[in-house]
Amino acid sequence: MIVDFGYDAARAKRRAPAWRKTAVAYWAKAPLPRHQALLIGVSLDESIDAGHPVRVLEEILGALEFGEFEAQYDGTIGQPPIHPRVMAGVLIYGMIKGLLSSRALEDACLNRLDFMWLTEGRRIDHSTICEFRTGFGAQIGGVLRQVVQLAVGMGLSNLGSIALDGTRIRANSSRHGTRTARELSKDLAAVQEQVEQLLEEAADADRRDGERYGAKQTPNRLPRRLADKQRRGERLEQALAEAQRRDAEAEAKGRRSGEKEGKGRPATVPVADPESRISPNKEGGHAPNYTPLAAVESKGGLIVEADVVAEPNESAMTVPMVQRVEQSYAERPAQLLADSHHGTGPNLQQLDQMGVEAFVPVQEWQDGAGNPARRADPSRPVAAHLHGELPLRAEGILDRAAFVYDAVRDCYWCPTGRRLEYWHERKRRDRGGRSERKYRSADCGGCALAARCLRSGAKLRTVGRDQYQRWREEAMARLEEQSGARTYARRLWASETPFAVIKHVMGLRQFLTRSLKKVKTEWLWACAAYDVRKLMAALRDGEVELAAGV
Repeated sequence: MIVDFGYDAARAKRRAPAWRKTAVAYWAKAPLPRHQALLIGVSLDESIDAGHPVRVLEEILGALEFGEFEAQYDGTIGQPPIHPRVMAGVLIYGMIKGLLSSRALEDACLNRLDFMWLTEGRRIDHSTICEFRTGFGAQIGGVLRQVVQLAVGMGLSNLGSIALDGTRIRANSSRHGTRTARELSKDLAAVQEQVEQLLEEAADADRRDGERYGAKQTPNRLPRRLADKQRRGERLEQALAEAQRRDAEAEAKGRRSGEKEGKGRPATVPVADPESRISPNKEGGHAPNYTPLAAVESKGGLIVEADVVAEPNESAMTVPMVQRVEQSYAERPAQLLADSHHGTGPNLQQLDQMGVEAFVPVQEWQDGAGNPARRADPSRPVAAHLHGELPLRAEGILDRAAFVYDAVRDCYWCPTGRRLEYWHERKRRDRGGRSERKYRSADCGGCALAARCLRSGAKLRTVGRDQYQRWREEAMARLEEQSGARTYARRLWASETPFAVIKHVMGLRQFLTRSLKKVKTEWLWACAAYDVRKLMAALRDGEVELAAGV
């Protein structure tokens, strides 16, 4: 209903922009001029269409349990808090809509009808949203698992085949604000000197105030300049400790691999977030980054487990992520699909011992269907015209893949049909003390491939075989089968889609929080929002109906 309370049309016309004054009859008239008083009689529920996505979200939230969240509230002090289901709904719906910051969410709760409908008109300030986002790291993991269980119950997901991958997301730290341990020591000494000077000035001011106002006057907080310097000193101390720890790790690693002291560069640490690491960006260049991980079931594409590591190398998380899937859902995946970063010997061995079939390419593996060394009878030489197709190392000599292992005779056959017999076994310091069996030829004299096979000054060729080589060969043989290739082809869609949506659609290209603990919680919220988004799409399209319970 529109009620006229003395609206002066002539005055409004005089004050209107020029484009409103010319050819008024041509342009569409505004149905509700800004100065017209309104009486709106509709409810919030009537303002939201029946098929609006926020209604589907509310239906999903109603099927989840928030008891773990509720247990974290005191319940006896303070004003009644907003229920965690409402708060979780605001964060998840905001991430789905690309609203990540707490202030953007506060604005949405005040001004957007869909958020007002979701919160039932609650006015939630940004500090409350921020505290809730960072304060429930363990509990949001439970929400993620409940969503997956809902999808499994509706037939959308299957935990039998899991795709594992990682990506890089910028830390909340500038790439220019990095320091080495030496630089941090100098900065810290300068800040400590400034703090001492400010403390002396504060003590002088206290004495003067005591003489003027009496001894009972005491300050209730530090001066702002002094507090800022002390906080910066604390950040520098944390960054210095992290830099020294990384330098010590690099030195110990160099000693294990036989490197000379002083060969490595000193570690550089981001001062704003010392737990992040300087690593290559996906878009190019280097910056402080974290490495988020996601284990995705390959039927419906839902994230079933998630984590974040500071190191750019994610291979150490391969087996733990599979174990966590089993612990969370009481079901061990039958298959793991992952890229070559996860194809280390120890990982392949442990997965085989767990009964998990690994569809994972092997790191630095050059053997394949096009390798002429793979022949029916390895005792017969490779044809001379195929010598140019034999795999080579970076330094230009024949790779180990040019030599065929004979498990029956426990020997290797070289491309010219000569045998390399077992020579001895040794421990490799540069590979974590792995045991490696060495095989050596008896005579390389007169070999047509000697110039391309032997290192400078060497007279005999040796080939090493560590304790994990068996599992590497089995993994590559599995991928070369037609059925294995089809299985592995699902990895790209399953593992890369979540990262693409979270980054490009939901807008999470840089973390808002700092420290590994808070970043892990933020990543879990993003993964939960991604899964809810997938479930909302299936429900909205009528593919399935929501299960009765988790």
